[in-house]
Amino acid sequence: MLNRHRFKTGYLDESGDSGKRGSKSLVLAYICTDDNKKVAKIIKKARDGLKRTKKGLRWLNKQGEIKFSGFPDDHLRQKIVESLAKL
Repeated sequence: MLNRHRFKTGYLDESGDSGKRGSKSLVLAYICTDDNKKVAKIIKKARDGLKRTKKGLRWLNKQGEIKFSGFPDDHLRQKIVESLAKL
């Protein structure tokens, strides 16, 4: 039964390009959580850290989404993924 889920919020993200010269793979990630404030806090903290430097701004798009493709800071990327995994 679809109406008996236990999560209040879901986040869906995709990586890949299905265009004419697109990538060979499409990756979908879906995070379900009861507390969307924790997810928002992790992302906001990472986004704010990137905004502090001119170099970091390159990895944010106009909507504020963090673009990890070619992301130069392995430590920050790993920290974000580990924080999300702990939820």
